[in-house]
Amino acid sequence: MSATVKAKEPPSRPDPGNNSFSTSITHSSATTSQPILSKEENTWHEKLGIWIPNDLFPYVTDEPVYTSNRQAKIKGQQYTPGCYYWFLGIRKRKEAHEL
Repeated sequence: MSATVKAKEPPSRPDPGNNSFSTSITHSSATTSQPILSKEENTWHEKLGIWIPNDLFPYVTDEPVYTSNRQAKIKGQQYTPGCYYWFLGIRKRKEAHEL
């Protein structure tokens, strides 16, 4: 169960269908965000700035991945998005959803 996702790598090419850039600030949740770029088995997550495996992308939300259940209760320590343990937490979300 190893994650081969490169962190902080910008998209290799811009979206050819969108040549204008908007500077307005809008509110949207991660569940409704549109993926910018797909690269075989991964999709670039614009808000987090990392590649997410396609099978995990629907389970990435604005909710942080806490280091333990106790930390979740007290809204404490969280894993950095993109690190190995963060991906394990997202995989656990996926498994819990599929039960």
